[in-house]
Amino acid sequence: MTKQEQTILTKGESKLVSAVFASRGRFSLLLESLESLYDKARNPEQIQAIVRFDNDDTENLNNISNLPFDKINIRVIIGPRFRGYQDMHIFINECCSLACGDFLLNWNDDATMLTENWDSELEKYKGQTIVLNPNTHDDAQGINTFPIISRDIYDTLGHWSLQAHVDTWVSTLGQGLGIEKPIDIAIFHNRPDNPNCTRREEFMNDPVWQNRQKTFPISRPEFDEEKFNKLRHEDLVKLTNIVR
Repeated sequence: MTKQEQTILTKGESKLVSAVFASRGRFSLLLESLESLYDKARNPEQIQAIVRFDNDDTENLNNISNLPFDKINIRVIIGPRFRGYQDMHIFINECCSLACGDFLLNWNDDATMLTENWDSELEKYKGQTIVLNPNTHDDAQGINTFPIISRDIYDTLGHWSLQAHVDTWVSTLGQGLGIEKPIDIAIFHNRPDNPNCTRREEFMNDPVWQNRQKTFPISRPEFDEEKFNKLRHEDLVKLTNIVR
């Protein structure tokens, strides 16, 4: 039985890629972000988006019916806020549990897909155990801001990450195993600390951004604590068995 057949038996359908992300209080940005995913795709029917809303987020909750369900396969998760950014891993793990893609893309509601036929680039890596690093063309280029992982990584671990810095978590695993590679996909991250931000003044006053800035000094040092280093090492050991 193929992995695709197993996915269909479990999830009811199979896609090329599932974009997994959390969104809060920025519905117009969310729509623009989703639009770029399907407008730039060669086969939008092979793309799934799984977005996680907080149960106190009235803006997004009141607009669920306005999501473009007719343009892209969308699933919505609604759950508690917990600690916000400090529990981002919980949100992403929830999303991954519903994902039916061969690849999982860590997406953002302030991101824009720039590459035409970007899904065709992913096709080149099917069947590989891999962590892919798209281009962002900004001062964060050296960081894998939007990692794409092959499904077998999530299936083997049973999670995407066990700490808030979900992008760094899987990137560290990919680098440690020598399976992280660049991919010819370009993504624009429109946030205030990007020198190319087009709406800096507006976003600087965004409560979502302000909350992220407040929690980052807490969550980033936590990433390097002994217990999380140990957990990542355990993940590396588990993945060693599937990396060829």
